[in-house]
Amino acid sequence: MLVFALTNTLWLTIVVGFLITMFLQSNAVAIYAYLPEVFPTKLRGFGAGLSNGAGRLAGVGGAALIAVVYGVAGFEGVFLTTAAFSLVTAVVIGFFGENTRDRSLR
Repeated sequence: MLVFALTNTLWLTIVVGFLITMFLQSNAVAIYAYLPEVFPTKLRGFGAGLSNGAGRLAGVGGAALIAVVYGVAGFEGVFLTTAAFSLVTAVVIGFFGENTRDRSLR
C-alpha cells in the first residue's frame, strides 16, 4: 500500500493495485475460514455471525474514517492509514489469535 500511495508510475500503480486487491480479498477468505474455528460448536453460528456483524459495522465506520483521513492527509494518507490498520490487525491476530491447527471442530 505504501508503494501504491507514493508511486507516480502508471504500470506500477496497476500492478501494485492488483496485488493489494488480491491480498485483501485473500485476507477476507482466510478470516471467514478461520473465524468459525475459534468458537465452540454450540456457539459457532452465533459467534461467527456476531463477529461478521461487527465487521460490517466497522466497515461503515471505516468509510467515514477514510473520508476524514482523505480530507486531512490526502490520497497518500488514506493508503498509509489503511496499511497501518492492516498491519495492526495482522499483529493482533498473530499474537493473540487462537491456534486452530490440528484441533477438532467438535
